[in-house]
Amino acid sequence: MLSESESFIVKCSKCGTKNRVKKQKSPVIYQCAKCSSELVSPFKIDVASYNSENFIIKCEKCGVKNRVKKQKTLVVYQCSICLSKLISPFKYVVFDCETTGLPSSKSNPHLVQLAWSVIESSGEVIKEENYVVKPDGYSIPKSSTQVHGITDNYAKNLAYPCAM
Repeated sequence: MLSESESFIVKCSKCGTKNRVKKQKSPVIYQCAKCSSELVSPFKIDVASYNSENFIIKCEKCGVKNRVKKQKTLVVYQCSICLSKLISPFKYVVFDCETTGLPSSKSNPHLVQLAWSVIESSGEVIKEENYVVKPDGYSIPKSSTQVHGITDNYAKNLAYPCAM
C-alpha cells in the first residue's frame, strides 16, 4: 500500500472511482483501476515541455501510460510505476548491400547482395533477410569478391534471380 506522502488520490471523471496513484518525478498518464479511463492529474503539467520529441508507451504489466523522450540511440524504457520493461512502438530497419564495385564515369555497379534486419528499439533483432543476386549479363570482379567474399561462381549457381 502506498503511503500518503508518496501518493495522491485522483477521482475518475468517467466512473467516479477514487484512485491512489504514486507520485512521480516526471509526469505520467494515470489510468483508472476500475474502468481504465485516463485520469486527469491534479498537478499542473508544463505542456510546453512535451512536444514531438516525446511519446507515450503503455506498460503491458500495470497498464500505466508512460510519457518518454525519444532517443536517437537504442534505449530500453522502464515503467515509472512498476519498473518493468516498456516495449517501444518504434522499430528500425537496417539495410546492407554489396555491389560489383563503385560507380565510375564508365559504368555503374551491379547489386550482388542485399540484406536487412528489423530491430526493436531495445536492440532485439525481430527479422533478418539476406539475398545474393544472380548475375545477369555481368560478372563479379575478383577485386569485389575480396571485399565481400561473394564469388561469381557462387552467385551464378546459388543466388536468386533479380526480376525487374
